[in-house]
Amino acid sequence: MKRFKLTVILTVVQICLGATAIIIDKSHLNGLGEGSNQEIANLVTNIEFYIKNWLGIDDIVNYNFNFLTYLLGVVFWLFVGLLIDLIRNRISLRSDRFEQKDRL
Repeated sequence: MKRFKLTVILTVVQICLGATAIIIDKSHLNGLGEGSNQEIANLVTNIEFYIKNWLGIDDIVNYNFNFLTYLLGVVFWLFVGLLIDLIRNRISLRSDRFEQKDRL
């Protein structure tokens, strides 16, 4: 069975979370409260919120879409996925080598 590549999965999840945050933020136009939506939108973006906070762009109460921080969040999860996939591949290669030695 072929394993899913976490690089793709984590990147797609972050893209979806960013889109969800924008939808939550804009839902105040449909009669929902704006203050709590801003906080929820910040928390939904997961790592993007921490990048914004680190750069001093936003706080927890205000959500403003920023393409740069959105892109940095996607790139962060891309690299995390690449690192995990690399580690998983090395582990599977080592286990394959041990199996070949056992057969000899």
